[in-house]
Amino acid sequence: MFWYSMTEGNDVIGNAHDYDTIYFYDLTLNDVTSVDIHDRSFSIGFKTGNFLTVNDNGGLTPKLQIADGSSYIYNRVTGTWG
Repeated sequence: MFWYSMTEGNDVIGNAHDYDTIYFYDLTLNDVTSVDIHDRSFSIGFKTGNFLTVNDNGGLTPKLQIADGSSYIYNRVTGTWG
């Protein structure tokens, strides 16, 4: 479990595990400008210009929870969030 705020600037989470949850306690989907998913990492860009990068050992299934309580899990097969 990780906590992140837009005011924290650029940050990197290392050694994340499958289904670790990242809680964005002051973010909404409107604050997200980009999501780049790779084999061993993913990064999320925000309107502030900051990025959060998450590194793992490969095949990570990102799970995000935003300020309104909504949760999203990335599906690597379909390339979509659900």
